[in-house]
Amino acid sequence: MNLDLTFILTLFLVSIRIGAMTYMIPLFSVRFMPGQISIIFILLVAAMITPPLMPFLPAVNSVWGIFFLAIGECLVGLLLGIAVRSFFAITELAGHMISTEIGLMMAQQFDPESGAQSQLVTVLLFYLGGLLFLMTGAHHLVFNGLVRSYGAVGFAKESLMIGSVSSVVSVLSEVFVVSVSIAAPFIAVNFLVTLSFGVLGKVAPRINVMIISFSFRILGGLVVLLITANLIFNFLMQYAEETPRTMLQILH
Repeated sequence: MNLDLTFILTLFLVSIRIGAMTYMIPLFSVRFMPGQISIIFILLVAAMITPPLMPFLPAVNSVWGIFFLAIGECLVGLLLGIAVRSFFAITELAGHMISTEIGLMMAQQFDPESGAQSQLVTVLLFYLGGLLFLMTGAHHLVFNGLVRSYGAVGFAKESLMIGSVSSVVSVLSEVFVVSVSIAAPFIAVNFLVTLSFGVLGKVAPRINVMIISFSFRILGGLVVLLITANLIFNFLMQYAEETPRTMLQILH
């Protein structure tokens, strides 16, 4: 009976960590999968990793002890989810910056992750990121990182410290740096087009350079997108492969 209670309590706590983590990951969130399937998926994964973790379950003497353990597991799961979510944040931020620079802000497409309209390039990079995430096997690495997180912090008793805040800030700053690196060629194209047509507007004032520059900005942006597609692919693939390291880094 005691063993059964230990198994149930461990399964409950592990499920909370997995559920909080998957909530932050677009490919596994409720918006992409029905709630019943998400719950079954979480319970199946938790049942597979629960038996080895049962000996490490801390002693719990009250309902409040279980409550605080559950809160800690939820926070740890959210931290792990932020590390994985940062990969998709790169695709969204880079896509938004590219759309702005090449003049495709008004080209809207339904975004399944937010349930609203979003920029065309943003949705394109989001789907590309999701495809790379699955093609590179990063989803397997994520759950491997989840299992390794128990070796790093165990059940959340003293795992949440000030260092986690600085780690989150570091991850978010890295998201910005990678996004700007991806969008840098498009920023350069926008600068060159704006500069060229600014000079043309001074030389030939009767030419409506504002309208004409839109076409050249979009054309130049699409050409650069075609040329740099392999570079963007490599950036995203490299970041996806480093996701487990980021997951463990954010807990220290």
